[in-house]
Amino acid sequence: MQDKAIAIMTVLDRVAAVSGIPVKMLIGRKRTQRVVHARWLVIWVLHRENPTWTLEDLANAIGAKQHGTAHHALRSVPDLAEADGHFRAMVRDLETRVTNGLALSPDLVAEILAAADIAARPTTRVWLLAAADSLQQAAGRIRTELATA
Repeated sequence: MQDKAIAIMTVLDRVAAVSGIPVKMLIGRKRTQRVVHARWLVIWVLHRENPTWTLEDLANAIGAKQHGTAHHALRSVPDLAEADGHFRAMVRDLETRVTNGLALSPDLVAEILAAADIAARPTTRVWLLAAADSLQQAAGRIRTELATA
């Protein structure tokens, strides 16, 4: 479950950076077009990186209640990328970030914990808290290794 949580938070962080929409809005209830399109990107990237995840897993990653949300996102991203130049640029930027394996932002743990406080679904809240814990543990191990080096 922690691996899933880290994968979700990594993608949420990347999409937030590309779209300019904070993580807490990506997993919130707001349904403006801009936010919905960014959520579609989260689902699309998660599916590309984790092809064995179910539609329900993908939908839960953004706090959606039904697998149909993920199904619709996966069908819609290619069409929207073809029709909208700005969206296409975000998709390309995300592909570059995935390829280059860019690191998470330094304030991500704080943002994860804030997002967990407002997460609509209990499953999403658990994943977010697990991701924050895993990132804090990893940071502690890195600090220890650096101190002993």
